[in-house]
Amino acid sequence: MKPYKNTQPVLTALVLIILPILLFISACEQKSSKDEEIVTGQFKSHEKTVIDSLKPREASPVDYGQIMETVFQLEDSVKRYPDAIDVRRSLVAAAYDTARRKVYTVGFGIPDTSTASSLLALKGAERAALVDAQRWAMFVMRWMQNPIEPAITDRVTGDVPPGVTVQKAVWPGNQVYLLVEFSM
Repeated sequence: MKPYKNTQPVLTALVLIILPILLFISACEQKSSKDEEIVTGQFKSHEKTVIDSLKPREASPVDYGQIMETVFQLEDSVKRYPDAIDVRRSLVAAAYDTARRKVYTVGFGIPDTSTASSLLALKGAERAALVDAQRWAMFVMRWMQNPIEPAITDRVTGDVPPGVTVQKAVWPGNQVYLLVEFSM
């Protein structure tokens, strides 16, 4: 009998918790206590938003693969920890490119196996992934202004700017992941 069970899930969970925190810290500038105060886990500001706290990034070549991986992991963290405001802030910091004024989100779609054609099922999964990316964009854009509302479980409505698919990944079983870029 082994003294320890498989530690892989624990290590993965720790990485998913620590990575967003490190990303957020590296993306935020120093704030004075006048501009922001943290009180019992809630964000209070004086005429400032999350987007105001982000450091402008230099316009450098875009690594869509890295953006896709990071944003997807943070979206997954938000789903796992829906009440964690710091995770939402980390997602905003990773998803918003301040130099280009673009928001990147990852959408996920699964093909309908009852569809007669595998090509049609794949196209349906792509449409589902695009809708999922638009939903994430809606949350990210709202969290840029106020990371507390809306909750990930809330139903949100509104307009999302047109998005452009900049990267697509199809995994086994024709699961589709799209990285979509939205202009601000």
